[in-house]
Amino acid sequence: MIFAFPHTLTGLEDAVADVESWRWVQENTPALNGDRVAKRELAVRLEHAQRHLEDIAGRVFGLRGYRFEPGAAAWVQSGQVHAPSDARTFLAWLSALCHMTYRAAPPLHNELLNRDSRNMPPHINRLAS
Repeated sequence: MIFAFPHTLTGLEDAVADVESWRWVQENTPALNGDRVAKRELAVRLEHAQRHLEDIAGRVFGLRGYRFEPGAAAWVQSGQVHAPSDARTFLAWLSALCHMTYRAAPPLHNELLNRDSRNMPPHINRLAS
């Protein structure tokens, strides 16, 4: 198993509390049922709070639309702490762990799996090799 312990994320706790507070208001305020303006205002505030939370947590947890930064967390595997300096170092470490765990698995030679960029057409990557 691999665990990720994010380094201090300034404002994460407050951002989670904001989202939860706005959700509580949304679910527990019957007076909103007849007030379209108030409901719209609440929806805007909740969306803003969720966006703020995603901005804070997105890079650490690799949320969709955010660049994954493995250096923003300490990674622990079998009691050993790994602190990658960049994504390449992290992927090399992860690849080595997978190789040790699944050493009997046959290698896959598939241009769709082994290309460097998901946006690059497979035949371009094959020509570059």
